[in-house]
Amino acid sequence: MDKCLFCIDRVTNELEPACVKTCLSGALAFGERDEMVNAADERINKLGERGVEAQLYGRNELDGLHVMYVLAHPVEDYKLPAKPEVSPSVTLWQDILQPMGYAAVGLVAVGLAMNYMVARVRMVKEKEGK
Repeated sequence: MDKCLFCIDRVTNELEPACVKTCLSGALAFGERDEMVNAADERINKLGERGVEAQLYGRNELDGLHVMYVLAHPVEDYKLPAKPEVSPSVTLWQDILQPMGYAAVGLVAVGLAMNYMVARVRMVKEKEGK
């Protein structure tokens, strides 16, 4: 699942991903997030009627995941993190290193513009001096 691209070639042509199309049990679904949350809630209610305490994993974790699971057992049974967290290295990248990279690109652009202007002034002076 981590390498899944949701069959981008199929989805851009308004087709469902191959895994969803070929899933005989109907355990996989693909669509707009709100529709998927509603479908999951319906499934949880049906399981609740049968006495199963199900939950939707991915609705609120990390402000909503791109893959959600209806779980009939505790999260730990599926080896999923109960409270997932963003790695500090990602935060470091987004909050510090990435803006520094943008600043460096900006400084290079300013330097190139200044170099062009100085070179242009020299060329004009050389033409006037001849």
